[in-house]
Amino acid sequence: TISGNASNFVPDGYDLTENADGSFTVTESEPVAQIGNETYTTLQAAFDAVNGEATITLLRDATFKNTSVLANGKTVVLDLNGKTLAHTDEANKYVLNNLGTLTITGNGTVNSRGIYNGYGNGGENVATAKLTIVNGSFNAKGTNGGAAVFNYGIADIKGGSFTSIGGYSLNNQSGASMTIADGVTANNGMYATGATVTINGGEI
Repeated sequence: TISGNASNFVPDGYDLTENADGSFTVTESEPVAQIGNETYTTLQAAFDAVNGEATITLLRDATFKNTSVLANGKTVVLDLNGKTLAHTDEANKYVLNNLGTLTITGNGTVNSRGIYNGYGNGGENVATAKLTIVNGSFNAKGTNGGAAVFNYGIADIKGGSFTSIGGYSLNNQSGASMTIADGVTANNGMYATGATVTINGGEI
């Protein structure tokens, strides 16, 4: 007997189907990301497979239970390919944490509490983490905080829209730096403490 939502017991990369007799069948998910000719059932698996530099293309809309972390020393172009990337607990959890060099493009959508850049998760934050956003829609869903981009490192916001319903759209912590280009929109303002922010245009 399973108490609560049975899907909570199934890791990212697998799908759960309930059978007529009340039992469950677990199957591997369809591929969600691709590097060259190789495909992966989770974004984290694609990140882990990167040796140095790579372009990762999102193949379909995807929702994950865990935060996908790009390790320090890796360089990735993440092509959202017009798809939606989300966290199952979008009000409370961040769907991405970049500790390396990450460029997001492809005019997709991200729905979660936000994206971390350089967050140390209880350890030392990574000030050298470099996040570049070329385009897309980034929606922070937390009603009690969060930010579409929560920055501890270096963020270059070249384009895109950033919305938040319970916190600042863009949040910069001590030591962080952010550059905002013309064309960027952020509906709920920006926070910066001990950070360097350069605004070349946009609507905040």
